[in-house]
Amino acid sequence: MLDLSKKIYGNILGNILNLIFLLFFFIIATDLTAEINNILKIYMVPFLSYWNLASLLFLFVAYASYGGIKVIGKINEVLFYATFIVFLIPLFSLKNANITNLQPLLGVGIKNIIKGIKETAISYSGFEILLIFYPFINRNVKIKRPAFKSIAFTTILYALYTLSTILYLGINASQKFLWPVITITQSIIVPIINSFKYIFYLYGL
Repeated sequence: MLDLSKKIYGNILGNILNLIFLLFFFIIATDLTAEINNILKIYMVPFLSYWNLASLLFLFVAYASYGGIKVIGKINEVLFYATFIVFLIPLFSLKNANITNLQPLLGVGIKNIIKGIKETAISYSGFEILLIFYPFINRNVKIKRPAFKSIAFTTILYALYTLSTILYLGINASQKFLWPVITITQSIIVPIINSFKYIFYLYGL
């Protein structure tokens, strides 16, 4: 993808676009690492330092990346099927939902909705990684349908998380929590499992 960018736009403009593209992923990776570190530090392993947690994460990523794109793809496929049900856990909090938390629907006006889209757009990004994986796929013609399905699944899942958070906590309360999805999972009680929330933390991360 990086070579193709230089071939289409030339060396100077191509390298600038490649630098912007790589910088974007670096920022995303740094932010994601910080979020995972904070969640692990607060909820699961408070006795470990941030540098220890970050080192473990980067070692795992480096080990997976050492095997190449195919290994990364296989790991993600296995993790997806192994943790699929965990993605749906926060939706069980809907049994305590309050529909009045959504009212008045669209009452803030179109202008504020557009501002909200701009602020939350980063949460729905990531599909551009397909531009890097695309050259490594053997059957390029059949990539469109799986790609659209994966993007649709992620978008719908994030939208359901947002909806369930607002229904459970309310729009004002949800803004006061750093991780509102984690907060609503604490309301889910399974009689035979003590501290069920830690299962979500472990598999969710």
